Amino acid sequence: FIGNPGLIHMIFLEGKHQAQLAALGLKAESAWGCLFNFIAQPHPSIFEPFASEMAVLADTRTFVVAIHIRVGDEIYHNVSSAATATKTVDDYKGYFECAEEIELSFAAGRPVRWFFVSDSGPMRRHVRARYGHKLLNAKDHEPGHVTGVAINAQMDASAAVGQLAAAEHWLIGEADAYVMGDTGYGITASLRGMQLNRTFWGDFHRTAPCTPGNHAQIEQITGWSKVRR
Repeated sequence: FIGNPGLIHMIFLEGKHQAQLAALGLKAESAWGCLFNFIAQPHPSIFEPFASEMAVLADTRTFVVAIHIRVGDEIYHNVSSAATATKTVDDYKGYFECAEEIELSFAAGRPVRWFFVSDSGPMRRHVRARYGHKLLNAKDHEPGHVTGVAINAQMDASAAVGQLAAAEHWLIGEADAYVMGDTGYGITASLRGMQLNRTFWGDFHRTAPCTPGNHAQIEQITGWSKVRR
């Protein structure tokens, strides 16, 4: 991360490129989502387990808030697994407080559902136990780490992990608002939706209520977020 790590939004600070980018209709906050939507064409089969969720996401009468919580790779590698496995909703209360503030500020009277995604199976179950009445998710899919999936796709379990990760990443971008942490998966998924003014931090970046004007800033998205060329 020394020097220019290839962050897409940095090119918009270069004076010689600003006119060119403006002519293309690109903005720093929407460039990544625009490019991703142009390049990526997910196979319809990966969405088959999410038919009911997709129907609600496509219905403008319901306001959907996507929430992504990354507990950490330790849950897959048996490093400090006891500590990560015992984390609950209370350890991440800022995310859910933010989602409730978004509901009050943006839903405009529409019914609100939460599309929740996490790298932790136990966390998914904790959230369903506490907020099941609000969850859009029809069931708790068991996540895994996608490392090696592409080169080992013949293994059904690995392929399923990759398909789940790809499907949920895409569906996050279909929501109306987003609560994210400083992690590449959630940030890139939310930026695909190109609604930065409704993208909020749920982690340590959160210093104000999740209300209009306090949304995440593109300049905050650095390092591990991987929003790169």
